[in-house]
Amino acid sequence: MNFQQSYLYWLAGLILLIVALMSFRDKANPRRMTTGLFWGIYGLLFLLGNWTYDLVGDKRTVHIAVGVAVVLLALIAGFGGVRQGSYHQRTPEERESSAKRLGNRLFLPALAIPVVTVVGVLM
Repeated sequence: MNFQQSYLYWLAGLILLIVALMSFRDKANPRRMTTGLFWGIYGLLFLLGNWTYDLVGDKRTVHIAVGVAVVLLALIAGFGGVRQGSYHQRTPEERESSAKRLGNRLFLPALAIPVVTVVGVLM
């Protein structure tokens, strides 16, 4: 199986869209609409990627649309439209007990990234 960079972009886009949905549903966040819009636009930029050339056909139009989206992201963030929500975070005691339970296995995902990258490059 060949490793393609587009898979990472799709994964990032999917995660960002999940964050957008969580932001829209977070009633404790006073800026939930603009926060959700920010993460949703950001996620769509990652998800669409190279498909936009096939959908639109004109590269110049795609570049202008991405530029407009980036300016919109900057305006939303610059005017304070993005706020951290409450996503059912664990208490410090729960985090501590989870870290003790997992021990050094906690670092396996971070250590797996370079291993998977090297394997992908070598294949």
